[in-house]
Amino acid sequence: MKLLYSFQCEPIPLHDDRLNTLVIENQRLFRRLVLDILNQQQGSRGEAVLSAENTILDFAKAAEVFLNPILITSNRKSLLTRLIARLEKNAMEPDTLETTQRLLANLESLLETLCEEYPIAFDRGKLTVGNLLKMAGMSIEERADGSADTILGYMDLASELEGEKLFLFVNLRSYLSDEETTAFAHEAALRHHRVLLLESVERSRVPNEERHIVDADLCEI
Repeated sequence: MKLLYSFQCEPIPLHDDRLNTLVIENQRLFRRLVLDILNQQQGSRGEAVLSAENTILDFAKAAEVFLNPILITSNRKSLLTRLIARLEKNAMEPDTLETTQRLLANLESLLETLCEEYPIAFDRGKLTVGNLLKMAGMSIEERADGSADTILGYMDLASELEGEKLFLFVNLRSYLSDEETTAFAHEAALRHHRVLLLESVERSRVPNEERHIVDADLCEI
């Protein structure tokens, strides 16, 4: 996967075995790039191009952008929908199928008993595991602490349910210490998460980091 923006001479390779960092010290350019990516996340066209194997990717599908790690939430509709679908599939696996069928049969029997005294009916077709899971108010446990462990946990879940993507963090180094960043980079590489840190200020380098810099005069380093 690669990222190309109008100011760059060459695209930035985005590896899944190291920490990719782009430092833009020019505030106007930094703001312009962040806004461009956020607009593309909403379906608009933009200048930044994300590609893989010479194919242009849709930012909204191939990347996820985080402005504040403390505000990361797992309970977004698309992720919950995929989680419920995964649980529904698990309920039909051989080791749980009998229990699932017995539960649905018991529920149907209960509803029939409850409806006997009244001129009402229910739709048996809606007695599904998926509907039961939705009615149960399923949600993902989360901690709003912005820690590296919390971020990695979210990345693990999102990758498992939605597939490989780019996790792009804006000024993450403002929230993590050098030691925490080092641990985060190590774990992200072990789990093959593709991460890009978009930073406005250059900070201490950490092991296994590949850094690209655009200084205040728009010179690439």
